Amino acid sequence: MANLRAEIEAKLVTLNEELSEVTSEIEVSRQADQEEDVAVTRDLLDKKSMLIQQIFDLQSDLESYKETDSSSVDTGNSVKLDVNGMHKEVTIVPSAQADPSRGYISASSPLGNALVGKRKGESFVFETPAGRQSFQVVEIK
Repeated sequence: MANLRAEIEAKLVTLNEELSEVTSEIEVSRQADQEEDVAVTRDLLDKKSMLIQQIFDLQSDLESYKETDSSSVDTGNSVKLDVNGMHKEVTIVPSAQADPSRGYISASSPLGNALVGKRKGESFVFETPAGRQSFQVVEIK
């Protein structure tokens, strides 16, 4: 969880820097007051709106990470699982941060949904593309 949180925080810093640069460019473009600069200003305003939305989304994602006592699985927790005798670790994340290849599973995905609320030692059966598999929560971080 700490790694993903750090990635999101670093991305927020970068986006805020970009937002500052775009805001400065908009002011320069507005002061130039030339017809061709109107299109440039419009493009910069669109970029500013996009950056503001991205910043808002990432801030919302950060707020969804709850500092918990790790007694049950929730968004932001890393979970060590025993899957039919094999160990696997996943981190439950907001949908926008999901990346199964890195072990980041969306809380709203079928597996994420099945994991949320589970406690250490709890077992459950889950239908996967490979068929029904037995899962046990080994550790919650």
